[in-house]
Formats: sequence, structure tokens, C-alpha cells
Amino acid sequence: MRIASGRSAPTERINLNTAPKEDLVRIPGVGEATANTIIAARPFSSLEDLTRVRGIGRARFEQLQAWLTLD
Repeated sequence: MRIASGRSAPTERINLNTAPKEDLVRIPGVGEATANTIIAARPFSSLEDLTRVRGIGRARFEQLQAWLTLD
């Protein structure tokens, strides 16, 4: 899967519930403010729960989900 930045998804995904901010900001399109908002919204029971984070709608979620896991 290709995302808006032109970078392809990593072979290892980032855990949405446990990743530190430094890992979250490595995801294209996730800056420090979004990473902080994601961390504050934890825990997530599914990846789709990410859409409840302010600023992450369906389209942005579709771009981000290839980078994320809950495992």
C-alpha cells in the first residue's frame, strides 16, 4: 500500500496502544500534536477506534492503518 507521502508501509507495524511518541511521529502525516492526541486517547480496542481521534477521519485512517497494529 502506498500512502500520500509516497512512502510505502513498513514491514514492522507500530503498536497503536504502546508506541512512544517518537515512534508515532515516524508515520508519514503524524506530527507531534497528532501523536500526543493519539496517546491521550488510548487504549484502542480496534484500529478503527483511531477515527475517534480529532483530525483523523476515514480517509486519513485509510492512509495510516497500514503502519499500525494492536498486537
